[in-house]
Amino acid sequence: MGLPAEEYEAHPSKTIHLRELLTRSGSRQSFQTSVSSNLPRGHDQGDPDVEQDGNRSQFSRNPLVDRDPSFAQTPDGRYWYMGPTSSWSFCRRVLRLIGRHVPESNCAPAPWHLDGTAFKLHWRPVPPDDVPDVTNLPPLDYALFLFNTVKFYFGFLSFMIDEGLYLQELHEFYKDPGAKAATSRYWYTQYLLVLAFGKAFLTHKNPSGVPPGYQYAARAMALLPDLSGMHKDPLTCIQALSLAAVYLQSIDMRRAAFQHVSCKTSVL
Repeated sequence: MGLPAEEYEAHPSKTIHLRELLTRSGSRQSFQTSVSSNLPRGHDQGDPDVEQDGNRSQFSRNPLVDRDPSFAQTPDGRYWYMGPTSSWSFCRRVLRLIGRHVPESNCAPAPWHLDGTAFKLHWRPVPPDDVPDVTNLPPLDYALFLFNTVKFYFGFLSFMIDEGLYLQELHEFYKDPGAKAATSRYWYTQYLLVLAFGKAFLTHKNPSGVPPGYQYAARAMALLPDLSGMHKDPLTCIQALSLAAVYLQSIDMRRAAFQHVSCKTSVL
């Protein structure tokens, strides 16, 4: 039931409030009418398929997304597709967009830095029956220092290493390195990768141009198992493969890193 007209006249504040409500309601209706008139034909606000098509249309108008596919050519002549959602491809598109709108900059094209061109790590697999090499390793105190360095720089990635178990194995290793490396081959792989990461974090520049600590990483990669040997100690094997994948990604060997990740997931 509505209030009598005279009651509104007796209360000017209520009249003003009512007029404000009517004004807002009219503005909202006119806004909805304007939006509806600007929508494409067949557009249904509640249809998720239509909304998804609209998102695709907006994505296609993004200046950083080329309609023509982009390809990168490797030194051996092969071509690789550069996806629009790749962060690597995104950086190149940004630089190309800047060069197109600021031609006076005369910026040289950014190098492709394709897989393995920054640095190529080589290793020769060690057979399962051979005793791993335990020479030229740092003392225990320095190994602990490198581990803490890796834990600090890794941050949330440090969950890949079971700290309590790693330190326990580390002290056992320095009591009898040869025997421990032979019986705990996957842990020894983790240990070598931790040394490689620690040296890389501490040494900012290597005059030879190779990553600091790469010799430890090469020894670790040589000890990683093939697909037939991952069932012996699956958890430690997964941790070692995860560290190996992160290291390969950090030296720009992405394909090898993805292959190690796929091996890790096959163990799960």
